[in-house]
Amino acid sequence: MALLQINGLIQSFGGLLAVDDLDLKIEDGQVYGLIGPNGSGKSTLFNCISRFYQPEAGEILFKGTNLLNLKAHHVVRMGIARTFQNLELFENMTVMENLLVGRHISFRSNIFGCAFKFPRLKREERTAREKTEESLKFLGLEQYKDLMVPALPPGLRRRVELARALVTAPRLMLLDEPASGLNHHEIESLMATLKEINQRLEITILLVEHNMNIVMDLCEKVAVMNF
Repeated sequence: MALLQINGLIQSFGGLLAVDDLDLKIEDGQVYGLIGPNGSGKSTLFNCISRFYQPEAGEILFKGTNLLNLKAHHVVRMGIARTFQNLELFENMTVMENLLVGRHISFRSNIFGCAFKFPRLKREERTAREKTEESLKFLGLEQYKDLMVPALPPGLRRRVELARALVTAPRLMLLDEPASGLNHHEIESLMATLKEINQRLEITILLVEHNMNIVMDLCEKVAVMNF
């Protein structure tokens, strides 16, 4: 069984057909590329998988479960994380705080446990910080953890968003143009990092990217969406 299988997916906005009867199958452990011109529906597909949009037809199966029956936060808990084409970081938080937000899905303490600081909450907070520190170290962000996000250059912001996706302990990562705005050196570093995420952490990657050097270097298979 494929890790992610999409069958007959249709998504439109008024008279605009954004995704037309799409079929896609991604095996566990792959780095899979999704390419196509602007407006061909790539980010719309990501929004359907993430449950920001409700498709009009079709199904999205992740580990055999139809995601269209779930809410967005349940999709993250199942093991799907994503980054965005336009950076979506919390500008009024530090790097560490941005990553800790990504760990909220692992908390099971209710409002009373938080109010009275029960031992379970303390254990969850300790684990969250440990996992966050691991992701910071993995992506070389340790020295920046106490800085506010606006103080960072674009390349480091991209890594912070990648780290925030990583702290959710995903099985599948959806990366929407992760090299956007990066220089040549930063792109080389990004490619090495994505290879390590896939091979060392055994995380499957679905990658949308216009830089074909990245796509051809990283991806085992490539699907093309056209108008």
